[in-house]
Amino acid sequence: MACSVPEGYVSDATDCNDADAAVNPGATEVCNGIDDNCDGNIDEGVQNTYYADADGDSYGDAGSTTMACSAPEGYVSDATDCNDGDASVNPAGTEVCNGIDDNCDGNIDEGVQNTYYADADGDSYGDAGSTTMACSAPEGYVSDATDCNDGDASVNPAGTEVCNGIDDNCDGNIDEGVQSTFYADADGDGYGDAASTTMACEAPVGYTADATDCNDADDTVNPGATDYCNGVDDNCDGNIDEDVLITFYADVDGDTHGDAYSTTDACSAPSGYVSSNDDCNDASATVYPGAVEICGNGIDDDCDGGIDVISTIEADGPTTICLGNSVNLNSTTVGTGYNYQWMKNGSNIVGATSPTLNVTLQGNYKCKITKGDCISTSSVITVSVNLTPNATIATLDGTDLCGKTYVRLRANSGAGLTYQWYLDGEIIEGATANVYYASIPGDFYVVVTNANGCSKESAHVAVISSCRLAEEGGMAFNLMPNPSNGNFELNVDMGNDFDGAAMITVLNIAGQQVAQLSGVVTNGKMHTTIQIPQVAGIYMVVAEINGVQITEQIMITE
Repeated sequence: MACSVPEGYVSDATDCNDADAAVNPGATEVCNGIDDNCDGNIDEGVQNTYYADADGDSYGDAGSTTMACSAPEGYVSDATDCNDGDASVNPAGTEVCNGIDDNCDGNIDEGVQNTYYADADGDSYGDAGSTTMACSAPEGYVSDATDCNDGDASVNPAGTEVCNGIDDNCDGNIDEGVQSTFYADADGDGYGDAASTTMACEAPVGYTADATDCNDADDTVNPGATDYCNGVDDNCDGNIDEDVLITFYADVDGDTHGDAYSTTDACSAPSGYVSSNDDCNDASATVYPGAVEICGNGIDDDCDGGIDVISTIEADGPTTICLGNSVNLNSTTVGTGYNYQWMKNGSNIVGATSPTLNVTLQGNYKCKITKGDCISTSSVITVSVNLTPNATIATLDGTDLCGKTYVRLRANSGAGLTYQWYLDGEIIEGATANVYYASIPGDFYVVVTNANGCSKESAHVAVISSCRLAEEGGMAFNLMPNPSNGNFELNVDMGNDFDGAAMITVLNIAGQQVAQLSGVVTNGKMHTTIQIPQVAGIYMVVAEINGVQITEQIMITE
């Protein structure tokens, strides 16, 4: 308290920090954590706003702030981060196609989206006129923009161009490389002019696929036409009147018969030519086919190949035949106007007036030929006929094999006779005696031949076996031929489908083993060949199959 201001005192009492001359009510507030103007507030109006930078990318979240003189930890002065939870998202971020505003410019995926094209027909090719922007192709869109028809799945750049009036492969061309060439058919004969063409998928009216017409102004001229003798190439083969020209023959002597060796080809007969070529002398008008043969003039007047008339005959086979057989005798003189009469032993044979005679009887034969006034008789051909032998079979033991090893069949005997036996129409090899021992059922007959070579077949004999299968329990077992010369065949039919091995033993009349071999049964059947020493006698053949033993006797002859 004083009447006047002592030194070091003032009348103002508003200083809030009398230790710092920079702090007083008239001072300027600065950001220093001090109430510089003594208004009761610290740093009011001079602090800075700082923004939370939670992702540490140096860009702050404008929605999360604090006031301070300098940035607190976790805060920055920038407030432009649009996603403070992702350090890659900020104004300095690179925009990538991910559905995020990576650079915080307010746009999402700007400048980095791809263009996709509608693929309405599902052929993987898109319509360039129907697009959308996206990071990846939406359903129904593709990255390709080359489809020229998005309403047809068969039309696209990979399509196969077919002839249909459509640009199937989207190359800007329609039906290129697949159209066919068609040829103008002005005359409507189905054949086209190779020099007048058009390209199309199918023949336009007035065109055809054929290009072989040589005259498209005449429908009678084409490759399918018949060539006529008219000086025109009717069938378009490059030749005129080929194969239709008629051959005419020179008729120098004017008898209307031409010379076969002097010809010309034409559509009609030129002067001095005729269609006949049968004249044998074109220098004589009296010599031609049909002329009267003049006997003794040494000329073939009627052109039949014979001068005057000469009869000759020949046989078409041996002239010694067996009774019942025949041989043909033929006249070698054949021609127009000939009359024939065959004779036997000097007498005419009634009705035998043809160039050929079939002879079955013994005799001397010749042929008389008449032509006009000319007559000629051939030399004689003698035909001899030999008798055929008898051929009969006697069944010495009957024809039923039941209970028997064989039955004997005996052919008739006679001097000079030979025999061949048959079974079911097949030759029985080695069966050439007059007695045959039939050991199996079948149809037997014998052919008997005499010394003249004439043969006769006997009546057939049916050999049966009424009890064979019953004896062997349903198993058929036979040896043939029986009798045999030591080489014979064994046949077994078990009547079932058994497959396996068989043991075959051959015993002599004393029970001694003379041969043994193995066999194979397939589907119940066995066929094998057996050879034993050729010692005449009766042998027993024993076959053991699947535990069953079956036997059969065989006779071996010298």
